[in-house]
Amino acid sequence: MRQVVVRQTLSAGTTVGVATAAVLLPFGPAIVALFTSDPAVHALAASAWPVVALSQPLSTLAFAYDGLLFGTNDFRFCALLMVSGRPSAHALPDLRSRALGC
Repeated sequence: MRQVVVRQTLSAGTTVGVATAAVLLPFGPAIVALFTSDPAVHALAASAWPVVALSQPLSTLAFAYDGLLFGTNDFRFCALLMVSGRPSAHALPDLRSRALGC
């Protein structure tokens, strides 16, 4: 029974992530236009939007795992996972900043 719940939860998370990315990618400029008319913001958003949209499947999968782990009260593993993921979460934006010369 547990394996079925895990499989269905991860499958649903992945499906929602792919669907979210599929909506965000083509409608990025329209969504940004709802919040601002500043051309500089539009230009910055256009460069970041694909990264945000394409990260959705991985993000929703992470949220699904998080929910499964919290549901089993495995908070210690969650804490260790969060601490171990921190270096990579900080390294990627740092690498991009260095590549862009910021």
